[in-house]
Formats: sequence, C-alpha cells, structure tokens
Amino acid sequence: MKTPPLLSALLSTIYAFLLAFVSLVSPEANAQNTNLSLETEKSITIARTDIPPTIDGILDDEVWSQATVISDFLQSKPLEGAEPTERTEIYLLYDDNMLYIAGRFWDSEPERIAAGTLRHRWNRLGDDDRIAVVLSPYNDQRSGYKFETNANGVKHEAIYQNVSQNLPAWDTIWDVASSINEEGWATEIAIPFKSISFDSNNSAWGMNFSRAVRRKNEEITWVSRNRTYNPSVTGQVNGFVGLDQGIGLDVVPSISFKKQQNFSAPSSTSDITPSFDLFYK
Repeated sequence: MKTPPLLSALLSTIYAFLLAFVSLVSPEANAQNTNLSLETEKSITIARTDIPPTIDGILDDEVWSQATVISDFLQSKPLEGAEPTERTEIYLLYDDNMLYIAGRFWDSEPERIAAGTLRHRWNRLGDDDRIAVVLSPYNDQRSGYKFETNANGVKHEAIYQNVSQNLPAWDTIWDVASSINEEGWATEIAIPFKSISFDSNNSAWGMNFSRAVRRKNEEITWVSRNRTYNPSVTGQVNGFVGLDQGIGLDVVPSISFKKQQNFSAPSSTSDITPSFDLFYK
C-alpha cells in the first residue's frame, strides 16, 4: 500500500526531529563533541622582558602590557567545555632569571570571594578561590610542578611524582602577592628558574592554569581532559631562550646559640654553633 504524500512528509519530519533530539541529549555524543574541542592543542609564545614587574598583586606595572595574554578558558567543572561564568586572564613574561605570571580574576560578586586561608603551606587551598599553575618544563607529559595561591597571596607548592600524584611536602623559593579589588581579585607570581629543574635547550614548556570559584563549585581551566589537569594535560608555551639555571647548588648557612644558667649556684655557660645545609640538584 502506498503511503500518502502528506503522511510520508510528516513521518520524515518526525524522524529527523528524533535524530536531532537524540544527538542533542546523548551523553556519548556530547562527550565526543566536547573532547574534540578540548583536545585541540593550545600553543602560545611567551614574551621576554628586560624590566621585571614589581610583585605586589596590583598589576599596575607598564611591563604587563607587553605580556602574552591567555583568555581562552573553559569550564572543567561542573560542565566540562562550557563557557565560564566569570572572566579570567593570565599574563606571562620571563627574563634571564625568572618566570613571571599574573592573573586577573573578574568576579560578579567580589564580596563573596572565598579567601579564608592565611597561613602558607597550610593546606591545598581547597576551600578558597584560587589559581593553580602547572609547569612541565621538560614538556614530557609526566613530570612537573604545581604552584597555587589565593586572594591573600598564600603559597602552596608541590612536585608531581607522576601525573596522578603530587608531593605537597616539596618546598622551593618563589614570590607571590595578591589583592582583592572592586572587579574581583588579582595575583602576581615570580618563580626563579633556579628553583626548578629544566633542560636549557628546550624552548617549549608544558603549562596549564586552573581557577576555582568555590561558591559556585566551578573550575575554570585553560586545558582540561576528563575534568582534570596535570603534567599530561597542558598547553604548550614556546619561546624560552637564554635562561639562567645556575649550577644547581644551594648553600644555606645558619648559626645556633645556646645558653645555660644555674640560679642556685650562680654560673652560666654559652655555646655558639655555626652550620650550613648543602643542596644539589
């Protein structure tokens, strides 16, 4: 029996609608589309400066206008690949001795920025709005470092043992300052090249940046895969040349003073002991 033309057209329309609806709501289809956009390699070239910025958390130095700017952030949580609800910009500079990173973190409700942690290395800033920086200087998708700070300029750093575990007991020298303003908050970071290991012949580093907006349970990340980031999930930052790595030797001198006093039979003794710690990497 031949289908009437009007009924045939109606059935075709319904079928096309069902196909479109399934592709829209299907988790598998959405995951495939999202992964295609997230797995596109991101690559930038870092700017070099002869004038170091002042690390005070204000971002009013003219040199930041010459920095490489990263603004193409996406959500990693709660909805990976979605547009962030708050605007984020990261600025990158370097000179012979330092890597400089600054961030502007716009916030529609700056009075609700979570910044309860005041003590350095107290925890992983899990309850605060924060920015995390992942560096993979060897760009090997295995090794790297993580530097975190919040709106108070609190420091937290870790070294990756592998892509899924990091060692927060690791300690190194770096500088950071942050401030809250009427638009949100900002931070400035300076990491000495002598504080990390790298291959001076490698001009490309892996990097990633992840911002947390705690009241929204939102993570805003430059590069994300399966809602996470680590040395294997980074963008590529090119242009590192002429870095001063030093010889990898740190000497930390110290002196201790001890005094003992006997009050029953008046007498006292004192002792001064110099020492130094030697670190080589």
